[in-house]
Amino acid sequence: ADIDFETLNLTKATSLTLGGTDVDSSNAAYAGAINANTLSSSTLTSLTVDTTEGNVSLGTVTAAKLATVTASGAGSFSFGATDASTAALATFNASAATGAVTVGQGVDFASGATVTLGTGNDTITLDILTEGGVTVDGGSKTSDNDTLKLAGVNNMGVSVVDLSSSSDQLTQLNGSLNSAAQTKFESIDLSGLSGTFGANITGSSAANTIVGTANVDNIVAGEGADTITGGSGDDTIDLSESTAAADKVVFTSDHAATAINNDGTDTITGFGTGDKLSFTDATLLTFVKGGVSTGTALDNAGTDSTTATSGSGAADAKIDFSASGGITTIKIDLDSDGTDVSYLTIKLVGTFTDLTKWVVAADGLVWNG
Repeated sequence: ADIDFETLNLTKATSLTLGGTDVDSSNAAYAGAINANTLSSSTLTSLTVDTTEGNVSLGTVTAAKLATVTASGAGSFSFGATDASTAALATFNASAATGAVTVGQGVDFASGATVTLGTGNDTITLDILTEGGVTVDGGSKTSDNDTLKLAGVNNMGVSVVDLSSSSDQLTQLNGSLNSAAQTKFESIDLSGLSGTFGANITGSSAANTIVGTANVDNIVAGEGADTITGGSGDDTIDLSESTAAADKVVFTSDHAATAINNDGTDTITGFGTGDKLSFTDATLLTFVKGGVSTGTALDNAGTDSTTATSGSGAADAKIDFSASGGITTIKIDLDSDGTDVSYLTIKLVGTFTDLTKWVVAADGLVWNG
C-alpha cells in the first residue's frame, strides 16, 4: 500500500533510507509508493532511495546539511519538484536507477557538485546563475530521452547548447564560458529562462525535443525526428538534415477575440515532406483545419486560398499563403477580425503555396510535397 506523509520531519537522524525490497511474513513484497509533501531535517546528511517496490516522491526538501543522495530501482523518483533548501548537496548519484528521475528547479547544489542520472527518461533543472558549475551526466541507454531544463535570468549574453556533443552540451551560459560539463541529454528546455538574451541550440542525431527561450533563438535541429517549440521570440529554425525525418514545429498561440501572438515570427529553413506545423490550442487547431477531415488536403476547406484575406469576409478569414523572394509567408488570423493586429506569422524558406500538398493532421498541418 502507498505511504503518504504531509511532513516527514527528522530531528536527529543523519541518514535516511526510503524504499527497498523487504517482504512480510508471507514473503509478499511491501509494494507501494512513498510520498512526502515535505521532507525536513537539520541533521540529515545522507539520503538513500530504492524504488524497486514503488515510486518515491519528495516534494519540498529542506535539509541544509544533506550532502549525498543515492537512488536506485525501476520506479520513478522525484526530488524537490516543489521547492528545496539543500545548499550542501555535493553528490546526487542515480546511476543505478532505471526508472525516471526528476530533480526539481528548487534543488540547490554545492559548488562543484556532481550529478549522475540513470537509464530512464530523466529530467533535471539547473539555475544558470548558481549551478553552471555542476557537472551532470544524464545517463544513457538506447532510445532513452533525458531532458536538461535551464532556469534563471539570462541578461548577460547568449547561452549555447549543443546536444550533439559527447564532451560538453552546455558550453556557454548567460554570455560566459561554462567550465563544468553537462552530457548525455537528448532534449533541452529553456522556457524557464527570463531576461533579454536568447540561445543558440544545436540538436543531435537523436529525436530531440527542443524548447527555446522567450527571446530570439537560433535553432539547428540536426538529424532525427525532432519536436521544436521556438517560444515567443522571432526565432530562426533550421530543419535541414542529410536523411529526411518528420520534424514538428510547435506553436502555442491561441485563437480568441483577445488572442495575441505568443510565438513571434519564426523563419524555418529545411522544411520538407513529412514536416509538420503543430498547434497546441484546440480552438486555433480547429480554426486552422477549417472543417477539413484528418488526412485530407487543406484546399478542400473551401474558405482557404493563396490570396490575402481568404473567404468572403473578415469573419471567414483563415490562413493566408503567399510567396515572395523565395519565402512563403503563412499568416493565421488569431482573432478573426481580418486585420493585421493579431496574426500568427510563419515564414518558410521555399515555396509552399500549393494547398493540395498541405494535409490536415490530428494536431496541425503536414507538408506532403
